Amino acid sequence: MIQNKTVKQVHNFKYFTGSHPKIRAHYLAGNRPTEFGNKVWATSLVLLNYLHERNFDLKNKRVLEIGCGQGLLGVYLAQEFDCQVTCSDLDPHVLPIAQLHAELNGVVIQTRVASFNDLKETDLKEFDLIIGAEVCYSEQVAQDIISLIKRSFASGVSHILIADPGRPDFDDCIEYCGRNSTSQIIDLPGTVNGKVTKLLSAMK
Repeated sequence: MIQNKTVKQVHNFKYFTGSHPKIRAHYLAGNRPTEFGNKVWATSLVLLNYLHERNFDLKNKRVLEIGCGQGLLGVYLAQEFDCQVTCSDLDPHVLPIAQLHAELNGVVIQTRVASFNDLKETDLKEFDLIIGAEVCYSEQVAQDIISLIKRSFASGVSHILIADPGRPDFDDCIEYCGRNSTSQIIDLPGTVNGKVTKLLSAMK
């Protein structure tokens, strides 16, 4: 198992740290992320580990990772489950990092610059599964995610998986899915900043 200052490994999945020469070169070229993709967020690793340990039916799914940041979840699903993955984020500076992680793990992904509100029903009909981690960081964003969930189900998306490290605004998403889908809230093993990480699994 690789564990050093520039590359880390979880199960068979590898990812770069911010000190890796490729990441540093990307930043030094004027591509430092402007939003929240400047690091690997712990919730992505918690969810990645959970998906490895549990038997979700993810094989060959068409997957959209929203708010992908450095793309760990999408790349992992491409590697582990042969998913057709698109990683999306509103910050174009993070998408080359997601591609670097795909190359590191020997898989191919697509990327798309898009906010939650940019993703229309015509875009969403291309996917079976939408996944995200630590993407609900304000009351307004919670409403944007709810609208995205609504459009996703209307367009034929069958499954939504979103993990959150206990932020109160995420409760609005949980409540909406509880009323409008078959949903389950799963407490994931491990905590982030002392709070239980919750996984919303919603199916229409």
